[in-house]
Amino acid sequence: GQHLVTPSIRHIPPDCIDPKIKMRSRMHWYLADRQAKLVDPTAGALLLDHNGNITETSSANFFLVTDGEIRTPGHAGTLGGLSQQTVAELAEKIGVRCVSTALQPYDVTTADEAFTTSTPYCLLPVTKFNGQPIGEGRPGPMFSKIVAAWNELVGLDIIDQMRCGATDRTASAS
Repeated sequence: GQHLVTPSIRHIPPDCIDPKIKMRSRMHWYLADRQAKLVDPTAGALLLDHNGNITETSSANFFLVTDGEIRTPGHAGTLGGLSQQTVAELAEKIGVRCVSTALQPYDVTTADEAFTTSTPYCLLPVTKFNGQPIGEGRPGPMFSKIVAAWNELVGLDIIDQMRCGATDRTASAS
């Protein structure tokens, strides 16, 4: 699983640039990821807003699981994603509550598990936050349930696809 760190660099406030705009200027993300790597060379940045709420990573939406409920930062300060929407729909399908709400770093450190979503990889577990393991420090049961539902939705094994890579599969098919 991936490691995330909250750097001192903050998310651009929505009153400065609407987070729903997918803009090309990514300097703050670049600097935030560089700062995170000073703490943990394998980590990426999970930015906070100016109120100390969790927002998103440079390329993914963030989720955590606590007491069987999936929670993700509110949409007012983040760029909503199709993969984020897919998780909410799959959660409903399997009978799990998924809510958008304000999240603090404390919520992440006390979560049972966490993951991110993004178009290139669909779903990726987060096993460490600010140097501390999340839950058991490995992908959790909710992650497995969501991946299984996603596999069923698209008709392939997402984890296998990530392991093998699309180019490896194409090469072996020829």
